[in-house]
Amino acid sequence: MVIKKINKQGYFSKVVGKPGNKGCSGDNGPANTAQVTIVAGIAVTNREEIVWADVECNKVRKVTEDGFTTAIAGTSDTSLHSTGSGIAFSTSLTSPRSVSFMDNGDMLVADADYLKKVDINGIVSLATETRFSDLGEVFVTGDGDILIADRGANCIYQIKNR
Repeated sequence: MVIKKINKQGYFSKVVGKPGNKGCSGDNGPANTAQVTIVAGIAVTNREEIVWADVECNKVRKVTEDGFTTAIAGTSDTSLHSTGSGIAFSTSLTSPRSVSFMDNGDMLVADADYLKKVDINGIVSLATETRFSDLGEVFVTGDGDILIADRGANCIYQIKNR
């Protein structure tokens, strides 16, 4: 599995991954040799870092400015499943499916049936106490509203920015 980007001239370049080589290894190493599984919910930080939900690795990962892959939330150990708070890179995610960034830099993660927030200090917490049916995409609008697609309930929820 690979993640590619297209430049303004229409040319593709590989950002992360090795074609035909699916897996979870490569964190803290060069992005072009890292393995990825099911890529979902790609987002870009204000520093132009590419962030994605790696579904089968149960992590949110990114390519740093210097071209390295690192896990920023989750571990491969799903036995640590947590709905509470903790340090993002050591808190278990169940099946992250989407990521989006708020204006203040906090990251939202659609993780199975909970919407989680990773603040700019790397602390994960529940963004809302609501337990969803089967989360899909999460999106932050220009006004700061949060849109949440719940695939299991066949609906889209909106959390208004107050």
